[in-house]
Amino acid sequence: MKQILLGEQLYMYERYKDITKLMLFDAVPYGDICVMENYSNLLWGMTGISDLKQALVLVGKLEKICCDYSFDEIIASSYAKGLLNLSIKQELPEQKETVEELVRMAKKQPFSRA
Repeated sequence: MKQILLGEQLYMYERYKDITKLMLFDAVPYGDICVMENYSNLLWGMTGISDLKQALVLVGKLEKICCDYSFDEIIASSYAKGLLNLSIKQELPEQKETVEELVRMAKKQPFSRA
């Protein structure tokens, strides 16, 4: 039985396909900001369940996306949360560097702190 997708279901399905392509091809394309926000949230979530080595890779991707979309508060928030998750997995010297990056980011981002 084939399911018919309407309205928002179709929109969400298309976004899911786009995010899946990003994950499969390890690409960071320019384009639909909603896709990039969802992708950055997905990467942030993955930092919480990955080991240190994988978390470093994921945070690197988040950093690139955050630099490319520096105007977007959702992406910046995902990067900050990814850094926080990474710091939990690190030893003290590396943890200190990660926290310093969070501080630099907090000073640089013009977004509200609400």
